[in-house]
Amino acid sequence: MSRSLARLIYRSRRPASPEATRVAELRDILATARAHNDREGLSGVLMHDENWFIQILEGEPAALRDLYERIVRDPRHVDPVLLVVEPVLRRRYVGWSMAAIDLGLDARLVFLRLGLDPAADRASLTVERILAIADGFAGLGDLDFADADEITVRVA
Repeated sequence: MSRSLARLIYRSRRPASPEATRVAELRDILATARAHNDREGLSGVLMHDENWFIQILEGEPAALRDLYERIVRDPRHVDPVLLVVEPVLRRRYVGWSMAAIDLGLDARLVFLRLGLDPAADRASLTVERILAIADGFAGLGDLDFADADEITVRVA
């Protein structure tokens, strides 16, 4: 029996807080997400900067729905906006229980390769652009998100 597979993408604002608090919160989010996602068979990527979270999640629809309900209640996510829930035939981010991509200055190369302004308002990014950004990082080839100990992937 095959399991159904879906993709969920959302964005939320980060609450204003000092950098040390944001880093600690991000570490906690990623540690919790990696453990939970491994247990629930979810994969995905959390893109972030000092103001935004944009997350792509893949897995069984019920598990995605339950996780998104938890995210909506989490005070570290302000005004979450569900952008899409769609059925998919296969995972796009196999092996990434939860990759983390810093959308700060270090993401400039990927944005420029896609013809995007690196300073673009994150709220204006479409689902297609969000997927292209994540795929742009995945396509760099020398990055292994599955075993990364770092909380962010930085492109030199």
